[in-house]
Amino acid sequence: MAETWAAIPDFILDQVFGYQTATNMKERSFINAFRTHSIGGSRQSGFRSDVYLPCINYYEIELPGSDLAGMIIRARVDVKVENAATSVTPKIRNVTAVTDSVVGAASTSTTWASQTLTMVINAATEKYRLELLGSNKTWDIFGIAYIEILPPADV
Repeated sequence: MAETWAAIPDFILDQVFGYQTATNMKERSFINAFRTHSIGGSRQSGFRSDVYLPCINYYEIELPGSDLAGMIIRARVDVKVENAATSVTPKIRNVTAVTDSVVGAASTSTTWASQTLTMVINAATEKYRLELLGSNKTWDIFGIAYIEILPPADV
């Protein structure tokens, strides 16, 4: 019995299909456990602003662009406003390069509205954070987000 189990890996790895399958399974087991990282925000505490400001309780997440080449980086953002007379626009800011990675759509929803923003990241290791823009300072705006790192579509 021991010889049989010892021979199977050698046989599988000796075959092109077996080797590719084993390699793909190993990569998928690592990659498919995709990672999520909170970048802050609050569902209870809002703020008033008519300029882009970092969200409440924000985290600056450092993403190593060269290590993530080919990966899909998405920001899942939930936003709402206290009153529909105000809109809120989320964006993911590249703090290191002082540029916008992605800007979401303005929302006037008084209940949580989700947006999925596909990020553009640079090859260097840089920091990113969630920022929110209110259309006026009359009513509170709210936002919360996390980053998803997913495998490329062809894996």
